[in-house]
Parts: sequence; structure tokens; C-alpha cells
Amino acid sequence: MVTLGMTGTKWEIVRSSIELFAKDGYDNVSIKQVAAKIGVSAAAIYYFFPNKDDILVLIYKLYIENYFALFPKLEDILELVGKMHPYEILRKIKFHLFSDNKEESEMLVQILQILMKEKDHDSRANDVIVSLYNGVSEYYEPIIRKMIEMNVIEPLNIEAWYSVFAHYYLISDIRSYGKIPMTYGQWSEGQELIYSLIHVKNKNENSNIA
Repeated sequence: MVTLGMTGTKWEIVRSSIELFAKDGYDNVSIKQVAAKIGVSAAAIYYFFPNKDDILVLIYKLYIENYFALFPKLEDILELVGKMHPYEILRKIKFHLFSDNKEESEMLVQILQILMKEKDHDSRANDVIVSLYNGVSEYYEPIIRKMIEMNVIEPLNIEAWYSVFAHYYLISDIRSYGKIPMTYGQWSEGQELIYSLIHVKNKNENSNIA
């Protein structure tokens, strides 16, 4: 888990704030409540954070850093193109809600809940969502493009494919924010349908397909 160098009391403050903001809403949580949750004084909170908003800004940054930290290194994925079936390559890019690290996964869902609650009146929350969309697009684009260039898949409109893919991720995020969470099996089925929009060339026609 990426903690942005935070340890000890400072990390406890942020982690407890995430839990409280997600449950009760940012505006409904006071510094005293955060302090009480971890058993310190309000003064101890102010030692690390001049105000509550500074905690929220750091939480937004924490989400972005942890979200992308779960992705395999792009160069490692690109190296697999032509050596593995395209779908198998894409399956290696695991969705953050199904991280093997349960604590990390739970934290990301809680921060997502904060983002969804704040996005209508905090432009910074919307900025985070937009940066995630753009960042994931920039991650997938060279993978799909290399598959096309190596002639292992049929040409396709990458932007249109990613738009469908991103909307599915968004729906999955919203499901995690709500009361009807998706199981890994449910998510995988939907993901496979989106992968099927990528038409893999016949092995007999192309030696680049593993």
C-alpha cells in the first residue's frame, strides 16, 4: 500500500478520517471525532494538519497513488504482446476492488465513497475522477495499439473501446459505493464481454499469436 511516506500517528489520522468521511460524510465529521477515534487530542491532529481540508486533499492524492500502484508495470505488459493471447494479457490487469490486499481494497472503496459524496460540491473530487479516467486510458492505449501493430488483433477504434471499458469500470465503482457490491465472478463476466469486442486474429493466419 502506498502511504505517501506517512507512518505512525499521521497515518492513523488519515486512515481513521477515511473511515469516518466515508461513513458519515466529510461535512458531518469534526476534528474532535477523528481524534477520539484514534485516542489522541485535537491538538495532535492540528500538529500534522492545519485544518480538516488538508486531510481531504491528502486522501484524494492517496487514492490516485494507490489506484495506479495496483497496475502492473506498463513495460512488462507490453513485453507480453505477441507472446500471450491478448485476453490473457488484459486479464493480468486486475481491477482495484479485487486487490489481493484486503485492507488496501477496503481503503480504496472507502475513498471512492468519499469521492462520490463530494463530487457534486467539490471540484477537486471531480478532478480526481477525470485524472483516473485519463490515466487508465493512457495505460491501455499503447497495449491495444501494439496488439494492432503486431497484427494479433483486428484494427479497432481504441477510443471507442476504452469508452465502453471505462463506463464498465465506473459502474463497478458505483456498485462498490452502493449497497449491492459486485462479486469477482460477476465483474469478470462483464469484463470478458468487453474483451470480446477485441477480435483476435486466427492463429493459423498469424504467427504472432501465442
